[in-house]
Amino acid sequence: MGQRDLPLRCRVTRVRVVFFFVLMWRTVHHYESADAAFEAGGGGLGKMLKRTAVCAPLVILFLGELVGAVMGLSGGKGGNGGRSTKRRLKGVLNLHKAVELMTMTYNVIRLAVWPSRYVPREVYIGRTVSNFFFLMQCQLYTSLSWDGVKENTEVILPMAYEDYSAEEPQYYENNPHYQQPQQRYDNSSGWN
Repeated sequence: MGQRDLPLRCRVTRVRVVFFFVLMWRTVHHYESADAAFEAGGGGLGKMLKRTAVCAPLVILFLGELVGAVMGLSGGKGGNGGRSTKRRLKGVLNLHKAVELMTMTYNVIRLAVWPSRYVPREVYIGRTVSNFFFLMQCQLYTSLSWDGVKENTEVILPMAYEDYSAEEPQYYENNPHYQQPQQRYDNSSGWN
């Protein structure tokens, strides 16, 4: 059974699972970067509070993305026809957008205002580009209507076809500009 044989809902669910898995991976990267920046060794209570303040939201984000991936695998709908579930998952995506925006701002500041002597500028440029990429992916995925195809199955006809019925005769004879086509073929003798 190929990709072509699957209904659209199954394909969207697979994309959702893959997308949340990639975001989980990205959050682990953010956690490792934050953990390395605020190492636990030495520094006292202030440094430990800074590390906790930076790493705790990333852990919450990771758990939210994990729930999104599991719900995509299990096809969980939740109560209310899935609206509350979709709202929660879009909230997780918005939180990930906020993390990407904060990290991108930090990278731009480190690149333009407060450069490091030990880290090449290209590293900050690459991080900024990847932040922008993930920010746009989250924005595009947040703005999608996840079950829009299933909900909008009715056919909407244009206004011109509202009064059409197959039984009505055509109006050609009533039109003054209409000319009857000339008969070019005679059944008895061939062409005229």
